[in-house]
Amino acid sequence: MATDVLPQPFVYGGVVNADLLALLGPLSGSVLDVGCGVGAWADALRAAGAQRLTGIEPAADAAAEARTRYDAVIAEPIEQLEPARLGGTAFAHVIAADVLEHLADPWSVLRALHGWAFPGATLAVSVPNARHYRVSLGLLLGGRFTYRASGVMDWTHLRWFTRASLDHALRRTGWTPQRWRWVTAGRSRTLGTATRGVSDPFLAQQIHVVARRA
Repeated sequence: MATDVLPQPFVYGGVVNADLLALLGPLSGSVLDVGCGVGAWADALRAAGAQRLTGIEPAADAAAEARTRYDAVIAEPIEQLEPARLGGTAFAHVIAADVLEHLADPWSVLRALHGWAFPGATLAVSVPNARHYRVSLGLLLGGRFTYRASGVMDWTHLRWFTRASLDHALRRTGWTPQRWRWVTAGRSRTLGTATRGVSDPFLAQQIHVVARRA
């Protein structure tokens, strides 16, 4: 595995993903936050209307901090989580922000989340964009697939998604995509505006989607 810098430990969930939360919109009822980190989303989720927050966070230290902000936090990897640990309740909203790319089998997890959600529940997902130009050019021109300490090519990523492959993964596991968003910034956003979004699939570092339980 080629890297430009040595990997460093990093805990996700320390910053609110405001763009994904805005795409999700107003909340009502219970929220399951997969990979909740230290629980930084708590205030924003409650302000959006969430009434009960449950987090899943495998890092023990982060989970301990999240318990001071969420109603309940389960400190286990989601792939190993028994449904009974969730108290036998279903959720109105599920968040999987920067999670699926870290899992060996994200498809099984999406199916599990479907079973833990109410009919009509919403699922908010963010993943890195595998069609980002830096990834594509590195492969096409240099034949390189170089991992880095953070970003699209984060060394902890096990799976890769384009919008089409994420759409397929959601639909085959019982989720119907409702709203999509390409996440660009700086010059990439300016160029995306100038091209009326045509360039977004190659400039966006992240893909956001809100899906509904079919």
